[in-house]
Amino acid sequence: MKINHLPLLNGDELPARLAELTSGIADAVAELFNRHDDDAEQPAIRWHSGDLHLPAFFPDEHDSHEYDYLIVDGDVIVEGCLAVSPQREDGGIVVLGRLQADTLICWGGLIVRDDVRIRHAYCSSGNDGAFVVGGDLTALTLVETGEFIHVHGDLDARCLASLQNFVQVDGDTRCDCRIDSAQAEDLIKRMFAPDLLKGFEGVDNDGQRIVGWYPDDDAYLACLRQGRSPLRSGD
Repeated sequence: MKINHLPLLNGDELPARLAELTSGIADAVAELFNRHDDDAEQPAIRWHSGDLHLPAFFPDEHDSHEYDYLIVDGDVIVEGCLAVSPQREDGGIVVLGRLQADTLICWGGLIVRDDVRIRHAYCSSGNDGAFVVGGDLTALTLVETGEFIHVHGDLDARCLASLQNFVQVDGDTRCDCRIDSAQAEDLIKRMFAPDLLKGFEGVDNDGQRIVGWYPDDDAYLACLRQGRSPLRSGD
């Protein structure tokens, strides 16, 4: 499916289309779109009515980025990998329903009104984007290396790895394994396949040497795009 073939939404139509959103999600959507208030050129907003069912979604491969935002007025079901990679750093995807995908690579803004169910998710936008879930989030792995994540409902995950920021959960958090620092070397290496990781060295504010571990972008993203498990033990 070519996203560029979807109709463009006039910015003046946006408030009426999003009027029924609850306060938490409405605020997140407003913040996402308000980033363009100072731009001379209005952002291009593509609108899809109804559920969207795709085998996979890679915006950089499936179209030429002739939009900044995609709004889906329904559920989004992706059998393979969903990659949120907007043309602009401030762009993104808004789902006015639930989201289900095998794997998720989030480099930008992603807002989902209802529940999200994903096998493996990797979120890293250089702290420019936010992943906001209005309902519950269920995943085998949720890895964050530079993305604000806010779950308004419950979070269920086999492994939650928040390596740079704090994952905000308003409901209950149920995790078999929680990693809150890139310096948790033993735990990171025990959970994730070693060929998907890379180490780094630096110094802290006191001048002390620190060693941390992050997913290797090339290897980890290739793993998710191919539908493989990043876990050392498999799924």
